[in-house]
Amino acid sequence: MRTLIALTLAAPLLWSTAGAHAQLNARQTESAREFLRRLDALGFDGVVVASVKGKPALAESCGYADRERRIEWSPEIVSTIGSITKPMTGVAILKLQEQGELDVQDPIADHIEGVPEDKRSITIHHLLTHSSGITEPRLGDHDPVTREEYLAMVFDAPLESAPGERYSYSNAGYSLLAAIIEFKSGMSYEQWMQAEVFEPAGLERTGYKLADWSDSTLAIAYMDGERWGTVVERPMADDGPYWALRGNGGIHMPASEMLLWAEALMDGEIISEESLELAWTPHVDESNGQGGGSYYGYGFVVQETPMGTLVTHNGGNGRHGADLLLVPDRDLVLFAQSNVIADSSLVFQILPMLGAAMFTREGLPELPDVVEMGPALAGSLAGRYELENGGELELVEQHESLAIVLDGDEATSAFLSSGSFELETLEQRSRDLQRIFDAAAGGDYEAMREAYGIDTPASELAEAYDGRIEMMEQSLGAFDRYQVAGSWAGDDTDHTFIRAIFENGESGYHFLWTKDGRLRGRIPGDTSANRVTLFAGTDGSLHTFDERSMSSQRIGVAFAGDSATLRLPGGESAVQRR
Repeated sequence: MRTLIALTLAAPLLWSTAGAHAQLNARQTESAREFLRRLDALGFDGVVVASVKGKPALAESCGYADRERRIEWSPEIVSTIGSITKPMTGVAILKLQEQGELDVQDPIADHIEGVPEDKRSITIHHLLTHSSGITEPRLGDHDPVTREEYLAMVFDAPLESAPGERYSYSNAGYSLLAAIIEFKSGMSYEQWMQAEVFEPAGLERTGYKLADWSDSTLAIAYMDGERWGTVVERPMADDGPYWALRGNGGIHMPASEMLLWAEALMDGEIISEESLELAWTPHVDESNGQGGGSYYGYGFVVQETPMGTLVTHNGGNGRHGADLLLVPDRDLVLFAQSNVIADSSLVFQILPMLGAAMFTREGLPELPDVVEMGPALAGSLAGRYELENGGELELVEQHESLAIVLDGDEATSAFLSSGSFELETLEQRSRDLQRIFDAAAGGDYEAMREAYGIDTPASELAEAYDGRIEMMEQSLGAFDRYQVAGSWAGDDTDHTFIRAIFENGESGYHFLWTKDGRLRGRIPGDTSANRVTLFAGTDGSLHTFDERSMSSQRIGVAFAGDSATLRLPGGESAVQRR
């Protein structure tokens, strides 16, 4: 997974350079620590580190890397970096170019046997920049597929677009690059990466299987408070992960070694200055001409800002997440890791906020100061509530907190809408989306295509959605049905949340509508848009916390015997059923 990050850095740099090395000034350091302390209480588990000119500037840890053993996060905890593997693969290809083994403008057919005629114009440059047009195989990360089987799958599938025609993020492209590394070096991908990309930076605990983790703790991922585990517990080949993951994701490392690697990269200790310039050149527009201002280089996302070039990448597997941000002109490295992105996407928002606070006069968002709720309070409030408008909501106990689960348009619109709305309009949004997905469940995607108002063939929409359902069936059992949970109004868009119900669980989709009733898109990875976590404030009230907007709302509580009344932000009261 990769989430686009956009920063506007416009004001003078606020680093203090007094003394032997650069560091955050005292005000910034205290502000960052307080910000992360409050995020810790609001559900963020992970670590955030920074360095300037090769010197440590910030290292803050939140929560547990391993809840069962009560091991706290630290910069020495080992966790997967997901798609930040791609920058490392890009660097490896540039190193092979320096060694005269290849040229990035070479057709891949020069280095891989059996490339079919329709793909012989694909170059290494196309793979590096996600512009090859190849189709992604329908595989899970840990499906046992060999290199030869994987190449056959990619080469047998039709192209989505002509090579070089458009940007389309591709894990498969980076797995092909890993295959080229193996063919050119005669070594496994990890063996060559260890020798040529990791060891020059002094990394000892970075890799898939060869790293020395004997004295290290691996971060355990959690979902809905339950243990998911680690990537290295999943099936792997003898020489590393299977090919749906190799080269494009899954590398493990501690935050301390990410700083070492990024600093060595900027210092020219891994590849030359000329190669690094190629890696950070904005080769391909990620928005395909729509003005997004973000470009893909060779394994890196590149954006020009008033402070200079911003170089980023992030990644995750739906459970673990990591985010890397470099400002080369300032010799600045920021990195964050988390093991709870199934429940909290905060790891992908922290670095842009910290970066903006470092480079502008803006402060960090004000967050509520909360305390552990405790089972007594959670238990006393859990139950179903009736709204005055006839809707319902449910408070359910979850890991160390409560959550409001909103069902139906009355509750969802009343609680989540910003500004005024017409309930009838939102009810129509829900009916429309239910109709669209009822048809999709039967294999008919024409209604979805019409709702989007796009020229994309319905067959392509079917491939995308059916492929996702097939992947989820591997862990959740047979697909049963789609069910709309409710709609709400935003300032510029309306929203509808729909569940995909499976035999052993559910997943979700969060859709956006234009105000005139066109589908606008889907928020990726947002599987619980109708679930709002409640926290206990230090003032005795309850607080919501919206990670997307970093905003909080206060909810009053009044007890009367064995019943409780909630006073919601919009003035709606909710009375517990006795």
